[in-house]
Amino acid sequence: MLFAAPLAFCVAFICLLVLLSAPVRGLALDRPNERSLHQIRVPRTGGLAIMAGAASSLAFLPFGDEAPLLLALA
Repeated sequence: MLFAAPLAFCVAFICLLVLLSAPVRGLALDRPNERSLHQIRVPRTGGLAIMAGAASSLAFLPFGDEAPLLLALA
């Protein structure tokens, strides 16, 4: 239980490193077009890394019977 938060951080950090690596960078950055509000490329997949970190930490917390429900909601 004490390592749930550091585990979530490490998983999210590693996922962000993978998502922002050179081969995947083209998929992880949003290119602006005529309908966009931004002028430069912005990251768009950070939520995936955060959700992976949250799901990994929920897997190790003692929730009893509610654990599958919490993992499904994450």
